[in-house]
Amino acid sequence: SQENGFVFVIDASTNEVVDSVSVGTGPRKMTLYGTDLYVLNTGDNSISVIDTTTDVVTDTIALSFSPTDMVISGTTGYVIHGYASNISVIDLAAKTLTTEITVGTWPSRIAIANGKLYVSNYNDGTVSIIDQDTNLPTAESPLFVGYQPQALAVVGDKVYVAGYGDSTIYIIDSLTDTIDPTPLYVGTNPSQMLVVGTKLYVVNEADGNISIFDTDTGLNTAESPLTVGSFPA
Repeated sequence: SQENGFVFVIDASTNEVVDSVSVGTGPRKMTLYGTDLYVLNTGDNSISVIDTTTDVVTDTIALSFSPTDMVISGTTGYVIHGYASNISVIDLAAKTLTTEITVGTWPSRIAIANGKLYVSNYNDGTVSIIDQDTNLPTAESPLFVGYQPQALAVVGDKVYVAGYGDSTIYIIDSLTDTIDPTPLYVGTNPSQMLVVGTKLYVVNEADGNISIFDTDTGLNTAESPLTVGSFPA
């Protein structure tokens, strides 16, 4: 609960609240690693770690900026600070902050492909590329893409980048870190992407529909676009 600083525990068999755990201020998102639940507290720049076997906070990790999202790769957590210009790297075994990585302005999402982090930077129209072994930008970083890049999706060696402000999906070859000259065109304000098999589903927030692409051919499927409710997110 972002308003009161608690995480509520629900018994899935009865759908009843059975416990509540006090965390930091403004908890927004949660990520599970093993039996540890990492709770991002946007109001006090911290992460609360809950042992889900006891529903007790065992650790609190202090951060420099407000955390907005977290992605896990192996035993490492990467925390996005959406209104800053960096990413915090967390050692999940030790539950400690190990370093911070400088990226572009207003990082929005992280995708992982071929040992590299791809970070969409909403405010400067770029994608930062970070070597996971060194936590340093690659020689090709940053790549300039479209207006307000946001959602990311990975299919094989391809990284799809949704330009929220220009209704375009840009495709990065993660082997060469070059941009395909032929992007995909979607509806207005693509905000989310999901890959299911060989299909890429793109949520067009302002149009109330979903574009569907065959990732093998790069073409719309016969069902695309699918009309859904207003402002799907």
